Amino acid sequence: MKPNSFGFQSEVLINRIDTTVIADQTFVVYQSSNDTLTIINLESKEEQRFQTPFPSFSIEDFNGDKLDDIVISTISNISGIIQLLLFNNDKGNFEWIQDIFKFPNARRISDSNLYYSYSRNGCADENWKSFLFRIEDFEITEIEELRVVGCEYNQAEHGMFLKTFVDESSEFNKIGELDLMGELSKWEFIAEFWPLRIRNMNYDKY
Repeated sequence: MKPNSFGFQSEVLINRIDTTVIADQTFVVYQSSNDTLTIINLESKEEQRFQTPFPSFSIEDFNGDKLDDIVISTISNISGIIQLLLFNNDKGNFEWIQDIFKFPNARRISDSNLYYSYSRNGCADENWKSFLFRIEDFEITEIEELRVVGCEYNQAEHGMFLKTFVDESSEFNKIGELDLMGELSKWEFIAEFWPLRIRNMNYDKY
């Protein structure tokens, strides 16, 4: 067996490969059939390797700092779950973000390091939930969770419920009925709800 140009034996296949230039440094990123994502800095020759079986990744600015990051799409019965590597400009390498898988379909709120998620929570997506969270210093902090119960089988429990993690003693409190959404879709609602909530609670300063 002969090693290929990346040093692996020939039976290890490269499923996907891409490149990016960050701060005048060129990085080659590839995912291999041995369930490894490898990142090579062509200038410093530094290599980083992370275990992931998922070959579908994109290079994009996930956190809005104008530096490319690596977003790995996963295969799951819950849509929108990702794995995430953010670029650390101080170290010149990538940081694996723990627990991002808990926040499917994560979206960044403009001009902030705050994000919200969306995931179904049973009853054919009539019940669903959304987290507000922060990524700071490459760690995730949960701030609030919104739960919506709309299943026809538990109409007595219908409504919108909110819990804040800033107060450790907090429990879910009902904040309104389903008609609070008006004619908005779920995505349209949370895209308006969380920025308004941030302003009202000063979470941008939290």
